[in-house]
Amino acid sequence: MVQPATTVKVSNFIDIQLDLDREELLALLSYVAVGLHVLAIASGGEGSLSPHELSVYLSNIDADGAVRLTLKLTAAIRLSNRGTRSKPDS
Repeated sequence: MVQPATTVKVSNFIDIQLDLDREELLALLSYVAVGLHVLAIASGGEGSLSPHELSVYLSNIDADGAVRLTLKLTAAIRLSNRGTRSKPDS
């Protein structure tokens, strides 16, 4: 079964599409969930995840999947930055 490409919004101006396998997608979703939880706490609010939910999300971050995800994101952002940089005045 072929999975559709996942679109990641990097900023208000940059969207990138990545072909992610199951482990990479789980790592991405887990990073987002844990990041939102930490952001809520850092902002003075309460995190929305229980300790059990946090451990589930953290366990979903497969080391190999996370490494592959990081490499794909880095490459995609690098390519995207090439297309969005302003050209120097001649």
